[in-house]
Amino acid sequence: MNLKLNSRTTPKYIALISIFSALYAMLRYLPLGPMIGLAGSFSLSDALAPLIGIIIGPFAGGISVITGTFAAIAFGKPVMFFGLDFLPGFINCVAMGFLIKRKWAPIIALYALLLGIFIVSPHSLLSVQVGSLAIPFTWLHIVAFIVFLSPLRSIAVNNIKKVNNTHKTASNQQQQQHHKSNNSVILGTISGVILGVILGIIAGQILSLSISSNIILSISAGTILGIIWYAVMKFIKKVNMQNMTYSLIILAFIGTMLQHMTGSLLTQLTVGVFGEGTDFTAMWTAIFYVYPFERILIVLFTVCIGVPLIIAIKKSMLPFETPINEQEKSIT
Repeated sequence: MNLKLNSRTTPKYIALISIFSALYAMLRYLPLGPMIGLAGSFSLSDALAPLIGIIIGPFAGGISVITGTFAAIAFGKPVMFFGLDFLPGFINCVAMGFLIKRKWAPIIALYALLLGIFIVSPHSLLSVQVGSLAIPFTWLHIVAFIVFLSPLRSIAVNNIKKVNNTHKTASNQQQQQHHKSNNSVILGTISGVILGVILGIIAGQILSLSISSNIILSISAGTILGIIWYAVMKFIKKVNMQNMTYSLIILAFIGTMLQHMTGSLLTQLTVGVFGEGTDFTAMWTAIFYVYPFERILIVLFTVCIGVPLIIAIKKSMLPFETPINEQEKSIT
């Protein structure tokens, strides 16, 4: 149920917009990695954008991202996309805001529009030859779109919206959940190790490493990611927020791929104007091998920020939850 901006809730939204604008502006200065083809870097604010939309909705969230972006520019953050630097984060934030309100149509239209523009753009690369296979550049965006169209979308939204500190779990349910959470830690750690090994093998192939070096890299990546996964899953178990965490992964994945597609189109615009003679095929090929790792990293940061953030603010009712007046409180 949507929260109406009446006289009681408007000050709350103004305060939240101010807080998230300032936080977004600060995180714009913390780099996550370089942008291929541009003299700039991704920032930690990319991980915050979907959370802002989930927490305060598309309207207030969009204002926060725009305000935070221009505040960072005012304090010296370089402009990358002709003043449209806010657009990738804005798209991510607004899409998640609509998603949490179960308004699917705008997101479907947005996904179709962005993919369509990328496909018809003269500077785009439709596929990359990997061995004997021609893999679409947008393969991970298509996966995210399929996830969005699947029942996982509704399950994730329902889990996020159910987060409420006022509902206590019965002792027998807690015991069942404790048993399930132990299995989740084990499976999560194993998944982390397997993912790390796979990523290590792929990286070794890209870097043309010897077999022995590739084995060492794969084992190291599997060990490191397994340890990280174990630590994250133990924290999730400790705070008893498994459903919310998995749901944040799904929503953040959908949002970050929308953001990446928007950023890719803005990169074409910027490089097309200033990068005369740019080899777009080489640029997109390099991005093709990097962007899956980059998006996974951003999703993980979103989850690491989002779980404690929602835990911290859920005690005072989240904006997407139905307001409870004093009379209702006395009844419940």
